[in-house]
Amino acid sequence: MVYRTGSTARMDSHAFAAGPAAAYIRTLGLRSGVGVPIIVDGRLWGAAIVGSTRPEPLPPDTETRVGDFTDSSQLRSRTPRHAHSSPLPGPETLAAPTAPDAG
Repeated sequence: MVYRTGSTARMDSHAFAAGPAAAYIRTLGLRSGVGVPIIVDGRLWGAAIVGSTRPEPLPPDTETRVGDFTDSSQLRSRTPRHAHSSPLPGPETLAAPTAPDAG
């Protein structure tokens, strides 16, 4: 559903959901789930999905909590791991240096 709509989706029960995806989810023992889109550069990149095997639906704030997690993850993914380091070298600098003649 997240892929089709580009927005958050919730299924409080997969018991009567139709289709192969719903059937597979049931074989995993999942009873409810929430999916939140991951947006990169204004486009749908993927989704963070959580599921539960418990008979009761996921708590009402699950979408917000997963959304907060994906928002913070997106910020971290845009921050260089080593902000002080220089960019990766180009292919011309990756060649091994030649050893001087031992002459």
